[in-house]
This record gives sequence, C-alpha cells and structure tokens, in this order.
Amino acid sequence: MLRITCVASDSDARTVKVEGRIAGEYVHELSRVACVAMEKNSRIALDMSQVEFVDHAGAALLRSLRDRGVTFVDCSSFISSLMDGGAK
Repeated sequence: MLRITCVASDSDARTVKVEGRIAGEYVHELSRVACVAMEKNSRIALDMSQVEFVDHAGAALLRSLRDRGVTFVDCSSFISSLMDGGAK
C-alpha cells in the first residue's frame, strides 16, 4: 500500500509525503502525482521518511524524478543506494 499526501506548498515549492511501498501498481500512481505537482510548482520535495520498500520500477522512478530536479527529504541510506544503482 502507498499513501501520498501533499503536506506543504507555497508559490513555487511543494512537499509531498510518501508512506508505504513504492512498488507494483503504486509506482505509476506516484509518477502521476509527482507529474501533477511538478506542473503546479517549480520545486518538489518528496518526504521519504515513512517509505518501507522500493522495488526496481520504484527505484527507476525515483532516479527519474531526481534527474528532473525533485529533492528527497529523510531518505534512508538503503533507498538512496537504490537510487544510485547500488543494489542491483
């Protein structure tokens, strides 16, 4: 299960809290929400403090979002390693 909540926003920045598992069908949902948020705000931060698991597709999405300028808040070292391609 994945829960996505917009927790803070101002004129050009938005923080989105992500909780649960970024895997399977939820990868597409996070992608959709992130794209909508990026259309509305120039800067996006994903609060990753409550993310429990990320699969291969989820790690690829996070890398793509990072490459598009999304920042990550409270991201575990394991998930950071996945985004850097460390766990293959």
